[in-house]
Amino acid sequence: MDRRAVIGIGRAFAGALLFALPMLMTMEMWWIGFHIHPLKLVLLIVVTVPLLTGFSRIAGFEPTRTIADDLVDAFVAIAIAALMAVVVLFAFRAVSFDMPPQEIVGKIALQTFPGGIGAVLARGQLGAEFEEPQQGRRRGYGAVLLVMAAGALFLGLNVAPTEEMVLLSYMMSPCSCSSFWSSFAA
Repeated sequence: MDRRAVIGIGRAFAGALLFALPMLMTMEMWWIGFHIHPLKLVLLIVVTVPLLTGFSRIAGFEPTRTIADDLVDAFVAIAIAALMAVVVLFAFRAVSFDMPPQEIVGKIALQTFPGGIGAVLARGQLGAEFEEPQQGRRRGYGAVLLVMAAGALFLGLNVAPTEEMVLLSYMMSPCSCSSFWSSFAA
């Protein structure tokens, strides 16, 4: 394996870790991984492939020339994210060998989604030592929408699964929001 490939894989692993770490440390994500229906988990992984392929097309962790290259990068990102999830979840003891296989697979596969996004976007997140221009690529409105989706997923995945979001929604009322904003108008 050449030096560039090792650096790319290391960068992808670090990107997966940075993007998924808050979710890896969220107990509610562990519960979802335990309780999620297997078909929903398969659907999540199936949806992940075209999403990561699109991200690879825009800013993958290595320069690519064809959609086939982007598809390969998507599967590499999924594999790296799964490996990262295994390492971290076992280190946190959120998974162990005495758990049922379905629980282990559910927890790891669920964490692979955000980790895969971080892995494929690692070049943009962490910089690239070997920058090569990607010839013939136009970044149109679809690319802008895909990047905005990545940002929305990053923010949403960091807060959505936690119990605190439910608690905050119960504690807030329309009056508390309007009084908050009116204090700035005064």
